[in-house]
Amino acid sequence: FNSGTTYSTCSAVADSGWRRFCPCSVVGPLVQLASKWILGPQGVSCYSACASYNSSFTCVPDAVAGSTYGWPLTSSDMQNIIYKTYDISTNTLISSTMCSPSLDTTIYPQDPEYYGTSCSYGSGTQATCVALGDISWRRFCP
Repeated sequence: FNSGTTYSTCSAVADSGWRRFCPCSVVGPLVQLASKWILGPQGVSCYSACASYNSSFTCVPDAVAGSTYGWPLTSSDMQNIIYKTYDISTNTLISSTMCSPSLDTTIYPQDPEYYGTSCSYGSGTQATCVALGDISWRRFCP
């Protein structure tokens, strides 16, 4: 209820006896989440892939590993990413059966990637937006 006073700012004080409902979030890299995942072209970085998909998009370098939209840590994380990834070459969701998640035991900053029937992911902690995908592989980008 607004009794005529404007409460559209976070610094506004509620009337005596009233409490405010306020939208709150923590500021900083730990809460940066991607709004969607895309499957970029072969051999490019996630920064380039995101910009080619939409000029107002950028890769989220600090996407929280293991979170809903963060770099994958487990097979389950990777499968969840596959379910919500757009292929920028067709602008459609990719098929959830196009590949099987496989853990890449060697640390690569370009993971997660797709090639053939493999969706390769690493530990999530080494993933970067600047790493170029392998020449024949396509990167999953937050």
